[in-house]
Amino acid sequence: SCIDQVCETYFDGLPVAWQTEMRVRHPDYDVFGTIDLSFHRGDTLAIGDLKFGRYPVSVENNKQLETYAALMWRDPFFRSLFENDERETVQHVIFFIVQPQNPEPLQTMTFNVEMLEKWAVEMETTVQDILENKDHPFQAGEHCKWCRAAVTCPAQKAQALRALSEDLVDPPIDPDELGEVLRMADQVDAWAKNVRAAAFNELLKGRRVTGHKLVNKRRRRDWVNDVAAADCLRSLGVNDPYDRKLLSPAKAEKAVKKLGHSPKDLAVHIEAKGSGFSLVPEGDPRPAVDRAHDVTLSVLNLPKL
Repeated sequence: SCIDQVCETYFDGLPVAWQTEMRVRHPDYDVFGTIDLSFHRGDTLAIGDLKFGRYPVSVENNKQLETYAALMWRDPFFRSLFENDERETVQHVIFFIVQPQNPEPLQTMTFNVEMLEKWAVEMETTVQDILENKDHPFQAGEHCKWCRAAVTCPAQKAQALRALSEDLVDPPIDPDELGEVLRMADQVDAWAKNVRAAAFNELLKGRRVTGHKLVNKRRRRDWVNDVAAADCLRSLGVNDPYDRKLLSPAKAEKAVKKLGHSPKDLAVHIEAKGSGFSLVPEGDPRPAVDRAHDVTLSVLNLPKL
């Protein structure tokens, strides 16, 4: 596994002290974080993050891991790892990201411990600037999905208004401009979903949301008891009251494998049909549709020449 690979590469497979969901906090500022997984042995400390999304997250210049390391450097609880007269102290820090859906499921980088002080100073400078500058501008971005105040955030509202003001009807459209508007659209979609969820929860609690109310969804009829309903149908002359459907290829392959046969025996009967196209960020690991020619042929269901 990726975890075993980290231990074998950086700790020679020897026993290590490890911890999951490790909380780190700055002693002077309300800044904290939770490290998914960490390893320590001798002069080496490994700090890891587990990612389960499809879009690749790079370990290079990763502000999240840099902040975790800086907080650990400042946190008095962990200070003995870096300053201790009685045992070996940390001199090397490993960052690693485990992301199963990434073509590169394990990424690592190694740093000298001196980098932790640099990151700590950068973090503290940023925090102090925010505290001293009361008019510090809010910045809407992908990070907003973690913010509890995103629903009422002025930056999110402003971004939604900017996206709505764009006129994209008449071509040609500048590709850079369209890419930026599309990025905003993705974030506005996520924000709108959170707004609707917040309003729904408020109404569930019996609170008022101006201009909106909860109503019952359309009711769906269903049998009270399937067996009793089937018996009734037979008594009324419906000899076969059940729908029958061929197993899907995936279920069929599992079934024949369970019976000791090879799923390859079904290959001649299976085809993979394209269902269209998906618009995704450029970092998505799937290959892009190469040419407009391919797109046209696919849409028209025509063979390629």
